[in-house]
Amino acid sequence: MATEIETYPMPSFVTLVVSDIERSTDWYCNGLGFLEVFTMPGPGGAPSLVHLRWTRYGDLLLYPDRGGALAATPRGKGVGLNYAAEDVDQLATRAREHGAQVVEGPVDRPWNARELVILDPDGYRLVFNQLQRQGAGASFDDILAKASKGFERG
Repeated sequence: MATEIETYPMPSFVTLVVSDIERSTDWYCNGLGFLEVFTMPGPGGAPSLVHLRWTRYGDLLLYPDRGGALAATPRGKGVGLNYAAEDVDQLATRAREHGAQVVEGPVDRPWNARELVILDPDGYRLVFNQLQRQGAGASFDDILAKASKGFERG
């Protein structure tokens, strides 16, 4: 039985231009666990847009790079797409099995998160954060002090 995917107005979403929309759709869905909401066919039936969802209001639209103009351009330089995750260790294993380039992690952060940073097939930076409970009860000042120690240069 097919799962019904909720439709709603999207208050914010990301669009990515990708070099191979079918490869990217497969990578996001099978490699990371995104759901395919819908695919809009274009000329000749090839996808002209794919709507994916990580979680409610965590939507992502993929567009094909028509004409290859972006092939030599760095993708998303300085921008990271951030997503909450239940288990970044499991996600890291799954992503590696699907050829993800792991930039960092999973690693514990001083702000009570376990984080995984990967690149998608086109070089877009994705950051997955898992809430850690070990800092429960710590004050915000304590968390900031712990985080700032990581930025000090020795």
